[in-house]
Amino acid sequence: MVGQRWLDRVVAESQLVSGRLMLGDADDAHAMLTSFAALLPKNESHVERLVLRGLLLEFACRCGDALHARAHQGRPSDCEFAPTSFLPFLWNQPDEDPRTAFARWADAFFETFEPLHPASVASQVARSIRQDYRRPWNLAVLAACVHVTPSQLQRAFR
Repeated sequence: MVGQRWLDRVVAESQLVSGRLMLGDADDAHAMLTSFAALLPKNESHVERLVLRGLLLEFACRCGDALHARAHQGRPSDCEFAPTSFLPFLWNQPDEDPRTAFARWADAFFETFEPLHPASVASQVARSIRQDYRRPWNLAVLAACVHVTPSQLQRAFR
């Protein structure tokens, strides 16, 4: 039988990460999902392993679809990227720890996703500021960092 505390912790962690993914910067999604996998409680039984694998499969499906939709800003697209094509990473190795399988899924997903869906200008600026937050930034310097004009940068943030 699956321990109630164990299950509650898994569900709580997945809800927390799901909320952060939808509100946070998409650039942080890969690191956030990898950290999520490492923070999950260890499964103590075969049943817990099976339950965790199923929960992570569903979670990966929802995250992949949401990140892909967000990359296209909810607009229809002719993009051929298929988030569900990475789900076998979670199911094909039944003896593998589900947490490890989820981390492998995240790595494979983002390895293909990121080149096809480059970060927006606004995300690039946010990354620059996070990396060098003590620098005295202004519009011209930020625009030069991401290779756009100041007016293009202003439009990107509108």
